[in-house]
Amino acid sequence: MYLYLFVGLLYILSTPTLDETEFDSLQRQIEQQTGIEKVDALFEAAELYIDRNPREALSYIKEASLLSDEIHYSLGKAKAHEKKGVIHFNFGNFEKAIKFFLEARKIYDDINDLQGIASVNNNLGKCYREMSNYSKAMQFHEKALEINQQINYQKGIADSYNNLGICFYPREEYNKVIEYIEKGMQIYREIDDKEGIAAALNNIAICYSSLGDYSKALSFFEQSLVINRKLNRKGPVGQILNNIGNLYVWLGNTQKAKYYLKQSESISRALNNRNLLKINYEAFANLYLSIEDYEKAINYYVKYSKLKDSLFSEHSDERIAKMQAIYDLEAKEQQIELLEKDNLLKKRDNNILFIILSSIAIVAGLIVYTLLVKIKNSRNKQLLLEKEKEIAKLNSKRQKENFEREMDMKNRELASFTMHVLNKNQLLIQLKDHLEEVSSSEDKDVKVLKQLRSSIEQTIDLDKDWESFATHFEKVHPKFFEKLLDQYPDLTKKELKQCAYVRMNLSTKEIATLLNITVRGVEKARSRIRNKMNLEKEVDFYDFLQNFLK
Repeated sequence: MYLYLFVGLLYILSTPTLDETEFDSLQRQIEQQTGIEKVDALFEAAELYIDRNPREALSYIKEASLLSDEIHYSLGKAKAHEKKGVIHFNFGNFEKAIKFFLEARKIYDDINDLQGIASVNNNLGKCYREMSNYSKAMQFHEKALEINQQINYQKGIADSYNNLGICFYPREEYNKVIEYIEKGMQIYREIDDKEGIAAALNNIAICYSSLGDYSKALSFFEQSLVINRKLNRKGPVGQILNNIGNLYVWLGNTQKAKYYLKQSESISRALNNRNLLKINYEAFANLYLSIEDYEKAINYYVKYSKLKDSLFSEHSDERIAKMQAIYDLEAKEQQIELLEKDNLLKKRDNNILFIILSSIAIVAGLIVYTLLVKIKNSRNKQLLLEKEKEIAKLNSKRQKENFEREMDMKNRELASFTMHVLNKNQLLIQLKDHLEEVSSSEDKDVKVLKQLRSSIEQTIDLDKDWESFATHFEKVHPKFFEKLLDQYPDLTKKELKQCAYVRMNLSTKEIATLLNITVRGVEKARSRIRNKMNLEKEVDFYDFLQNFLK
């Protein structure tokens, strides 16, 4: 069951609202102001777009960076690097984000901007946390905390405590998470940061839920709900109502669970928040499954699956488009830099040529002049060759990075789709088991239940799921099935499926769920496949399939 945390796992962040009046005012400032004031206005405009339109945000950051170079504004250069790092962090390009954050920190160090250094350390900690390097993440967050305490920046201290607490969550050290978040929440109370307080209360409630202390969890959820309602933050209100509804499902209080989940669903529809509506559908499916109302449970699960597939497709397309936009903009920026470099070279050559030609006219005349022209042509040819090599190298690097991005996206799509099918089969198998228990009686409704169980068994093995999976799989491993059949034409369709699942390193239990057979059945099928492939006992089946296309 799922509890809705604010902005991912325990993040306490807020996305700026794109207010048209505010943006128009900023646009006027950008047009009217000069120097440092214009740089700051450009960064404010970038902040409004940083989550919604990264390409637009990057264009403002680029303009601010160029102006900072012109006026020798070091703080502006540092902020430009840091904001570029944030954009790459949002897209999961953590190594590139780290590169920009380190460049920003070097400038902050040079100008002794302690608040900037603390901010970058927190961002570096988030990168390593997302890369599951929690010990290194904690080192950066501790540095940030130390600096924020040194400069007495209360908001920064609270954020650092929360970031440290997050690092303990994947380790299931929930008491540690609560300890650090409560430290941060105390500061949020002192500086009257109500949004920070509300988010912290929600996240502490989730930790208590994980510890099984549901009464405390309810208390903290309700406190967070009161604050968010006073702030008229409808989105977080809907999220917390869903959390409380889920909690009552665990506690077996069906009436209260329905009450809170219906309120959350109403807000989801009013805000057209399809992500929250998806979570509502899943919660209702679990609710009706808990009270053995299988018809409604299946109905809500179908709604959940359809909306999840729709959102996954939309998010994938949107993410690819945004990544392509950033890639195009970066390529354009690099081309501009190369052209600027070329112009500087031309200007330098022209100046040198003027001086040389003047000297030659006085000293040596036409012969020396002709010689220098040849030298100039040779030099330009060499420069042109070097530039062509540089551009070719740059294009090759970009193509490689683009290919790696695409492969990463395809791998994520394949993994997400596989988990979707696995989750669907697990739920259907669970429902089938319940129906088998009920259908063993001799009630009049048993015939209907048996028919429903038969429908579920047919649904588990739908060819449509396999066709969709095969399409995603072939994008990541081209011609895998074709080459298998070329060498081993006796392989059946189910044996091909098992080869694909083994290639993805799925466990025997997961493969059994996906194929709707027993674990023993999977092992027998694997033995038949090995016999058809004439594999020796010492040959590992997984290693063989991993190296099959190489």
